[in-house]
Amino acid sequence: MPIACAHIPRFAVEVERQRRSDIATRSVLIGEGGVFDYSLGAETSGVRRGMRMSEAIGLCHRAVVLPPDLPHYQRRFDGVLDFLGVPDPEVAARPSTDVLNKALKGLYAKEVPYSAAPPLAGSNFEELKELALLDAKTHNFAEAWDAGYTGTGVTVGVLDGGTDFGHPDLIGTWQTWSGLTGSRAAWNGWPKAFDPFGTLQWLAAPSQIDQGLSWYVKTTAVTCKDWANKAAQASCSVKFSTKTGPSRNFGAPTGTKQHTYLFPAGVSKSGNVRLGSHPDDYLLALFGERPAFLVTDSTTAGVFDTVYVDLDNDRRFDDEKPVTKASPVSYRDMDGDGYTDLSGGLLYFISDGVTRLPGGVDVFGGTFVRPPGETLAWTGDFDPAIGGHGTLTASNVVGQGVINGKAPCFEDLAEVARERFGHLLEAFEFGTPPHGGIASGLDRLCMVLAGAPNIREVIPFPKNQAARDMMAGAPSAAEAAQLRELHLQIVRHA
Repeated sequence: MPIACAHIPRFAVEVERQRRSDIATRSVLIGEGGVFDYSLGAETSGVRRGMRMSEAIGLCHRAVVLPPDLPHYQRRFDGVLDFLGVPDPEVAARPSTDVLNKALKGLYAKEVPYSAAPPLAGSNFEELKELALLDAKTHNFAEAWDAGYTGTGVTVGVLDGGTDFGHPDLIGTWQTWSGLTGSRAAWNGWPKAFDPFGTLQWLAAPSQIDQGLSWYVKTTAVTCKDWANKAAQASCSVKFSTKTGPSRNFGAPTGTKQHTYLFPAGVSKSGNVRLGSHPDDYLLALFGERPAFLVTDSTTAGVFDTVYVDLDNDRRFDDEKPVTKASPVSYRDMDGDGYTDLSGGLLYFISDGVTRLPGGVDVFGGTFVRPPGETLAWTGDFDPAIGGHGTLTASNVVGQGVINGKAPCFEDLAEVARERFGHLLEAFEFGTPPHGGIASGLDRLCMVLAGAPNIREVIPFPKNQAARDMMAGAPSAAEAAQLRELHLQIVRHA
């Protein structure tokens, strides 16, 4: 019986073994030029170690050959697994339920409502700029500051994996529309945003928007019973089925969960509100369902202008931040330390029944006008698979090379990691060293300029003349499990 196989770069094998503990059970053959690793049962098809790859492919049921290009191998390999009919590879990479529950309990233990949290901490720029750390060096920020450039008046568009404007570096840094007339006049005052994928969904796959796979989100109308007889602080109770899937980034079966949600009657001028399922996949992974958001007509009946996102997923909106045109970012400082803990992204439009939706779709013709409050346009970090790269890029631009949040402490790493690499982890708490992908021998040049007797005098963690790193205690004896994984055996001579 032929097996399914894939040819990927040789350097990827160990990475894949570490990332996917069950890779040996998949029907995937890995090789480069020759067969050096193969799935269980491959021998039954005649595939054997050492066989030329071209010969092995002839014995495979389906084959996908990938060139050894480092920047793209991971996504292509994930695509191979999907092509071969295996489960979504990102499922195994998600945090366990225990880890998520522990994180939630930590947040809830210190929770304060949005209204009781202190103002967010300001930028650390003035106190840290003199240090000229990290990107301040690699991107020449310090030289620009010395030359009098501050970035004032400059607008930067980041086309990347999406930007989370709830990040401490990015609060208040978005650009807003102004001076628009005609069919786009209602955009004035809302943040500028471009959603190329959402635009494609409107044009070619609108069903994905209905499924909840877009940051353009449709809402459902609900009514607060007996609203006219309720006091402003009295609770309205409504039922809503929020989505539990699907997801754009990991396996989450299509489904819904119905809950009863509470909100103060006074946030609406009509008692008629709308609810939707928030599009952020980080929140879906955290809670196992999409937190709901509430859209209200807080000023004029029927004119939807305010949104509350249930960021703590407690099915009530009275402890959440009001999101408006004037304050369009959604976040919670759960423990009141002055830094955001949960983010609901940036709202850049609420449909009003007369205005075209922003975000890019309007330039392709058609009206794309949605009923009042029926569609919300959000923007945020929509691609968790690349580790927040869009947010990091935007932060690099407006954060001015300093950290406005908290530097990592690596407290979650195993003790064995601290024993082996503690000196590096402690150094990383002050920021990662700059690296531009070059090796121009700067350390040797520094040795010459400093008149040092040897290169070890100018290297942070030097090796001694026996090639040992005395701070890291390396090299150290390999563990038995490591030797088995690499098919090595230590033979001691008498």
